[in-house]
Amino acid sequence: VRRRLTTATYGYALTTYKSQGSQWRNVVMYFSGSGREGEWRRLLYTGMTRATEQLTVIHRRLGLFRSKEVA
Repeated sequence: VRRRLTTATYGYALTTYKSQGSQWRNVVMYFSGSGREGEWRRLLYTGMTRATEQLTVIHRRLGLFRSKEVA
């Protein structure tokens, strides 16, 4: 077990609000399906514009799992 843990890489999680003004190569966004539609769209747009190479969106209620190269 210890050998496997030494090859792991660390990841970071932020809220979409906290991520504003920053960019990362790979972004994974998860939506639970709760909340207002207008709010969901605004968060999706903000999160999408944080990715420079790859974006993955996971939406529990819609069953959406997509990965797309950004650039």
